[in-house]
Amino acid sequence: ERVRVRHRLKRGRDSRGFLWICTVEGLSRFDGYGFVNYGVEHGLPGGNVSYILETRSGQYWVATSNGIGRLNPSAAAASRSTGATAPRFTAYSVGNTAQSNNVGMLFEDHAGQIFAGTIGGLFRWVESEGAFQRIEQGLLARPNCQVLNLVEDSEGCLWIGSTLGLMRLLPDGRLLSFSMRLSEAGETITSSNVKADRAGRLWMLHNNGVVVFRPEPVAAAESRALPWLRLTRQQACMQPGNRIAD
Repeated sequence: ERVRVRHRLKRGRDSRGFLWICTVEGLSRFDGYGFVNYGVEHGLPGGNVSYILETRSGQYWVATSNGIGRLNPSAAAASRSTGATAPRFTAYSVGNTAQSNNVGMLFEDHAGQIFAGTIGGLFRWVESEGAFQRIEQGLLARPNCQVLNLVEDSEGCLWIGSTLGLMRLLPDGRLLSFSMRLSEAGETITSSNVKADRAGRLWMLHNNGVVVFRPEPVAAAESRALPWLRLTRQQACMQPGNRIAD
């Protein structure tokens, strides 16, 4: 039987040596010998799993089409001691709509802040409240802003790839937007995947190819037309599921 795999842990294996695989039918963990499968019966808010994030503190967050689950590491021990089955995951609603609970990716920044990109906007985890809070600034406040990708640059700025274009969240909380239209047709660019390289450049996969650019320093940053360095419109770059490799 074939199962569609949506995502695996970025580095291949986690800090404990496990390989985690996200599928449309749940989450699977491979230890080198066999699989352990998790689904809604184990506490996940949805069975369609799109992303898993292991934080630097060793927590596991799981994105699904119906919210986010956080692995409860003490659940197995609690079940053995009490004889009752404890949920392996704690489920969290992200927003108050189906779109905002359809989570496509998770990201941890240098300060340990957790972000969730959804079909209905960008959210951050507020530990003191035990809940996700929506970032409602600029284009992110629009209900049709689907967040597709998140990456942090060397100055601590969060770059946001979305269906409404590219945005940059500065450390001071300001949100900058970059106009991205192909001049010959006025076509809006959808920023689907962004990666930072060691030279400080950003590589962005979009709906018409790839662009490479060097962002301005934070002190001089402002909303503007995207500073192109290279643009290609080769459709070979546009195969479904394409991503820029790390």
